[in-house]
Amino acid sequence: MAPTPEQTTYLIRATLIALDHANRTGNYSVLRELASTNFQHRNGPDHLASVFAGMRDSHVDLTAAALQHPRWLAPPALTPDNRLALHGTMPALPSAVAFDVRYSIEGGIWKLDAIDISPAKTQTAANG
Repeated sequence: MAPTPEQTTYLIRATLIALDHANRTGNYSVLRELASTNFQHRNGPDHLASVFAGMRDSHVDLTAAALQHPRWLAPPALTPDNRLALHGTMPALPSAVAFDVRYSIEGGIWKLDAIDISPAKTQTAANG
């Protein structure tokens, strides 16, 4: 069953905040542990640190984006393999944040399964 609009907004905001904390600390363990088992197998903390190095080194502040409402580029939808696909932007200054993320259900909880988030036009992905 697809989550409600409020739940989808929560999921993307929580993901942005978790990534922001990982970028600020350089520690991607918590982001990884909050994700699905498949994501964890595909992405170790060192790999995630490498994937998001550019964003981290640029000191991108994702908290401003996390406070916004998502603008969907496609309606939230379940994929044929029952993953939740969220694709859109979060308007923020100095630049909007683009996202294309997938979540899968584990133990009745939606967990991050793929992440592609970046400021402006260049996106960074950890999909495995």
